[in-house]
Amino acid sequence: MSIGKLMIIDGNSILNRAFYGLKGSSMLATTDGVNTNAIFGFINILNKFMKEEIPDYLCVAFDLKAPTFRHLEFSGYKAKRKGMPPELAEQLPYMKEILDAMNIKRLELEGYEADDIIGSISLCAEQQGMDVVIITGDRDSLQLASKTTRILMPVTRAGRTETEAYDSDGVKERYGVTPEQFIDVKGLMGDQSDNIPGVPGIGEKTATELIKAYGSIDGIYENIDKISRESVKKRLEENKDLAYMSRHIAEIDRNMPTLCQLHELKRGNFDKERLYKIFKRLEFASLIDKFGLDREEYCLNSSLKDIEFTMV
Repeated sequence: MSIGKLMIIDGNSILNRAFYGLKGSSMLATTDGVNTNAIFGFINILNKFMKEEIPDYLCVAFDLKAPTFRHLEFSGYKAKRKGMPPELAEQLPYMKEILDAMNIKRLELEGYEADDIIGSISLCAEQQGMDVVIITGDRDSLQLASKTTRILMPVTRAGRTETEAYDSDGVKERYGVTPEQFIDVKGLMGDQSDNIPGVPGIGEKTATELIKAYGSIDGIYENIDKISRESVKKRLEENKDLAYMSRHIAEIDRNMPTLCQLHELKRGNFDKERLYKIFKRLEFASLIDKFGLDREEYCLNSSLKDIEFTMV
């Protein structure tokens, strides 16, 4: 029996999605030129899932600029990725300030990515008997799915935002492999966005077929002589070290130190006055109204769970 529900937000992923989801004619900015589209979209996404999931515990994980252990082990990691656009970067401090005013715990640690924070916290919560919901746009997180951990991914189809939901069975149904095997598939095929090389010439289809047939990268190399396609066999033999290195880089670290303090993630009251001032500065009149921040009768100790919020 579950002792509660933890919701973890992938901060950079959702902020990035919100930024690109409200661009062009929908780009929001204050009268003095501060861009606000990512913040506005993030708050809408946050409240949508808060209302649907009603979590008992809540946190947001962020990346930091400092190199991670992956950069130290593989100098090419994410080498081709462009930096955060300045229009988005300027919104990050405001977003963090808003989360602080909402009394939503922010988690970030030098040397690790948000994925590692999410993986470690979700595993800790699972082990203590909690249900876990992870909100992200990053499919790498599918390796974290289990019987009690669901991955919820906002996606846009035909101009409408929908949610893809995956537990361990959902990952197997969609991709034909288990969440753990999902890491092995990525180790073989690599990841262009993260500049993880994988095995040259092995794509997603072949990687998936191999893992389904042999269970893991270990299983492949234990049965390398059984692979009938000579070109595939040769690529695997010539790039064994690359396959294992790529798998290691692709795997989320679920054993981060000093993170398993779940009592600190309990939902609490937000600071009405502080939140009002930030929203006023960002000219979020609709959010001030929807949160009731300009009403004297509004209780100073109200929390998110007391607010009826609809997407705008």
